[in-house]
Amino acid sequence: MFAADCRALDGLGLGQYDHVFLMGPLYHLQRKEDRIQAVESAMEHLKPGGFLYCSFILDFAGLIYDLKNGPGYLPEDLANQSTRGLLRSIIEGTEYVGPAFTSAYFINQRQIEPFMQQFPLEKCCLFGQEGILALYANQLQSFPQEEYDLWVETAKEFLELPEFLAFSEHAMHIGRKRSS
Repeated sequence: MFAADCRALDGLGLGQYDHVFLMGPLYHLQRKEDRIQAVESAMEHLKPGGFLYCSFILDFAGLIYDLKNGPGYLPEDLANQSTRGLLRSIIEGTEYVGPAFTSAYFINQRQIEPFMQQFPLEKCCLFGQEGILALYANQLQSFPQEEYDLWVETAKEFLELPEFLAFSEHAMHIGRKRSS
């Protein structure tokens, strides 16, 4: 096991793999150049035909967080200038970098595919990682197991529908490396 900066993997002797996961760098790296470098580094360690899994934090995540953990969060957030900037970015479909409920790069769901198209990947899917259940996670914990399981199975049917992507706090883009 290695612990290293995802932008600087040279010298670790990692080789190439069938599956590579970027499960945090694309929202913790706040500069676009750093996010590009992270994907390029991952691509260097991905075999042709291999799968790259990229997780993004969606710009709507802060509002979902406020709804799940409130009351009291939204009034505090609306008093914060940076959170108002994040809310504007949701409406305008623009990117937002900076503090909100955490300091990160928040991406609008419409920006994921254009970002990923710059890499030699064939898109396999783009889906919301929490899905329609994200807002109701606290309530679902009190449901009987049978009903809970039924809700999870039902929610899986909607994960890849673009109109429901904003219900999730995170999105996952899976692409297959082109054989060139």
